[in-house]
Amino acid sequence: MSDLSPSTVEELLAIKGLLEQARRMAEPGSSYHIAAAVILLEAANERALNAVANDVGKGGGREKSDALLSAVRTKLTGWAAEGASEVCRLHRVRNTVQHEGVTPSHDRFSRWFAESSTFIGSLVFIQFEVDLAELRLASAIHSEQLRRHFDIAESHYRAGNYPAVVAALRVIVDLAMEDWATTITGRTTRRRSPSQPFGLRSTRSSRQLLRSTGSAAALVDIA
Repeated sequence: MSDLSPSTVEELLAIKGLLEQARRMAEPGSSYHIAAAVILLEAANERALNAVANDVGKGGGREKSDALLSAVRTKLTGWAAEGASEVCRLHRVRNTVQHEGVTPSHDRFSRWFAESSTFIGSLVFIQFEVDLAELRLASAIHSEQLRRHFDIAESHYRAGNYPAVVAALRVIVDLAMEDWATTITGRTTRRRSPSQPFGLRSTRSSRQLLRSTGSAAALVDIA
């Protein structure tokens, strides 16, 4: 996985969330649910396309989807644009669904969902070098050790195992404090006094940082 900024991870997770919402919305199978699912699915496709377009310097915004797709395809050498034809068809149908109330069948939506998932997944992978299905909030953390424990905490959270979440967070706080102490200590050659923990100079900002991290640890202990 390439190094991803927190804002990029947040954007990709929003796209992943739209896909999941579209899938869930369509499950009841009524015309109302299918119509809403089509709109959500179209939103996921457009947001993914805009995210990549912005990342490669091709703008995005209110540019027409066909033109934006063409620009991105030109820029991303080697991208086969899997699912693009169905994604374009979905874009045209979405206007009819939204404004005229004409709803496609559940089978048709299922095909669009499969093609859109392929389209978005391949687009995200070739540009950001990440498997969207495996992306988590912890993906924004560059420390492999911390990222692994955040993954554990998130897995427990999804499973509803909240005591295990708290235990994982306690480990994360301890590891983060150790890393921070090591980093700060390495930046100073001064002998630290008992009133200067972790080799910090006695400044207002360092005291505030100590209090904030101490509070986080305390919250974990209380939980």
